[in-house]
Amino acid sequence: MADVNIYEMGQTWNAGATAFTAIKMNVTDTASAAASHLLDLMVNSGSKFYVRKDGLVYAANNLTTEGHVAIQKDDGAVFFGTSTDLVIRRDAANTLAQRNGVNGQQLNIYSTYTDASNYRRIEIYNGGIIKRGAGTGIDNTVLYLYNVGAGPVTIGTSDTERWKFLAAGHFTAALDNTYDIGASGATRPRQLFLGPSTTAHANINLPATGVAPTSPVDGDIWFDGTNLKIQIGAATKTVTVA
Repeated sequence: MADVNIYEMGQTWNAGATAFTAIKMNVTDTASAAASHLLDLMVNSGSKFYVRKDGLVYAANNLTTEGHVAIQKDDGAVFFGTSTDLVIRRDAANTLAQRNGVNGQQLNIYSTYTDASNYRRIEIYNGGIIKRGAGTGIDNTVLYLYNVGAGPVTIGTSDTERWKFLAAGHFTAALDNTYDIGASGATRPRQLFLGPSTTAHANINLPATGVAPTSPVDGDIWFDGTNLKIQIGAATKTVTVA
């Protein structure tokens, strides 16, 4: 059977200064149920698409536009692109989520964008935060972790706070006498430069066979395997270890 239209209309729009309306229905609503529909399209007596009198638009399945945006009614999901891999959802009250099952998601926030090879952006993804640039977007600025409030900037692992940058700028451990910087014989910082004084509430361990500085300066301390050496001014003092 050939395709048959129940009703077909035609109209010519031919005036650039005129705002035309192809289909118009003006309902005077003095009394009606809240679920009254201005438009209701059905298949086998089941609504597939309707416009409620309060303006709500309902689609029985995904609502897809030519611009590749789809809205899913079940959980408020919004899909972008021709596939369904990028999804914005409502996680909970006042909570927006970008998630798609076990697939890691990434959010790129651009400061400059010329094309896919020339940009500067912050990447927020399931592995961390990176500042990245390419082509003309590369610069020498480092990534900042910044807190505009009075609270600290906290670094943690396994959902546990480990280190903190306090509002005054001090770098502290989250727990007293718990975490180390570097490890014995591995992953050690090369040198530590400190200000006027150093306070230690435990032992200071020097290598059993230390290496003397090539050009000792005032304040250097080292262990030569037998005695403790201290550089005071131009003189090297020896502290005999009993």
